[in-house]
Amino acid sequence: MVKAGHALKMELDHLDRPAGLYAVYSGKGGAGVVSDFCAKNLHTMLFARLARYLGRWDVARLASAVEETLDELEVEAPLVEDSETASLVLCLAVGANIFVTGFGEGQAVVVRVAEGRALEELATRQSSSEASGTSLGARLAVHHGEVSDSQMVVLSTSVLPGDKAAEFVLSHGLRRPKAVAASLLGERRDDSVSSSVVAVSFSPGTPQAAPAGPEPPAKKPRSDVPREKVRCRQLLLKHAGLKHAVDNVRKKPVVRTREEAEAALAALIPRLLSDVDKEFPKAAREMSESQEALKGGDQAGDMGWLARGKMPKAFDDVAFALKEGEVSDIFVSELGVHILQRRG
Repeated sequence: MVKAGHALKMELDHLDRPAGLYAVYSGKGGAGVVSDFCAKNLHTMLFARLARYLGRWDVARLASAVEETLDELEVEAPLVEDSETASLVLCLAVGANIFVTGFGEGQAVVVRVAEGRALEELATRQSSSEASGTSLGARLAVHHGEVSDSQMVVLSTSVLPGDKAAEFVLSHGLRRPKAVAASLLGERRDDSVSSSVVAVSFSPGTPQAAPAGPEPPAKKPRSDVPREKVRCRQLLLKHAGLKHAVDNVRKKPVVRTREEAEAALAALIPRLLSDVDKEFPKAAREMSESQEALKGGDQAGDMGWLARGKMPKAFDDVAFALKEGEVSDIFVSELGVHILQRRG
């Protein structure tokens, strides 16, 4: 959020870390004018408020900034003649404080994980008041929480199936929010309701106060340092939106959507976690669409040692962040949708 503020020439360096804004939007009826308005203006309206006061932001001040931003969106949202309405659900995280709220038919679910259990502690639902004659739906209640336990916040533009968020957080793990979101979308794929879902993980720790001065520029990497390498197994599914939408293993065109590829890989994660050294090579042989899937035995899916820069940046960012033996979240690159396991 701080970097986004810099890009918009709004000073947000005074905010405690981590500082992030997450949101999902959808429109109902019409041409999407109202939802587009929310998507383009939420962050600029909120950032402008956060930039006005350079002191320490306490809970009450942050809550007021969120409420005032929703008020401004409600007043400024365009009125359209075709009864179009929008849903907006957001999560603002500053230091140890988390706020979830929004408009319309969406939902924000906070899933807390402790002692091997996942509890949907709070679901933010529509207020009982009617929408006040605007093109936005009824206001959702603002919920404030603190990061005292490991937790995941799931934002959806439609009401989620009961307890499914907790189920997927337990089966996929807190470190795989993209897989949780993809699995929840997969649950709604046959519905007539179009949904957007975002999941964000938070872990307890000591919040970082804002730095005393501007953040120093990043140092350029030294050219004399040996290139780092990593060894990974890979599951790769392609989708029809790629330039080369062909299954290289089975020699046939790929017609699935990206969302279908994400849901298919997300559904594999509980199986992989049950016995990764057995199940990862087996899954690679069954469904992976990269050449490594053709390797024999437990080498199926093994990519060997890879130097940083050989694969797309999205791949490197995930691969080099994994611990040895760890299974990644699903992620997307120019090659398709991936799951990795780091082997060395």
